[in-house]
Amino acid sequence: MAEPVVEQEPAKDVVGESLIDSSDAVLTEKQCAKTKRRPLAFIEDQQIDPPAVVLGQSFIHDFVYTVCAQSPSQWVSGKLYRKIFFKGKLIHSEPQPFDLKPGRWSVKARIEVPPSAKPGNYSLKTEFVGRAKNKRKIRFMKATEFEIVQ
Repeated sequence: MAEPVVEQEPAKDVVGESLIDSSDAVLTEKQCAKTKRRPLAFIEDQQIDPPAVVLGQSFIHDFVYTVCAQSPSQWVSGKLYRKIFFKGKLIHSEPQPFDLKPGRWSVKARIEVPPSAKPGNYSLKTEFVGRAKNKRKIRFMKATEFEIVQ
């Protein structure tokens, strides 16, 4: 007799990209159906887990983006920036090449906090800058606050 398959909830700290909704599902939503200027891209949500990070530890940065496009092959290539600010000053920015894909996607990354960081309130700003195949510029950004504690 075969063992029953037990589905586990995905671990919240697994890094990478995962599809939430297909491009067809996203196109039927109000915000996408009303615009003729596609692709349309934006960040829906952004979270840091845990919101208070101990010096020398890491946190998970998770953001959800949506791309409304004419077809599932209409990717947008560009650069993704994760900028960290402390007291209004940029202290970290590491741009990386990134492709936005049609649909709704979750993107998770583990970010290490150096033991030399100062305790206090920080801001993480996620920014994407790119161009669609039709040469249209695509840009979005969203900021989230977090705290570093000893």
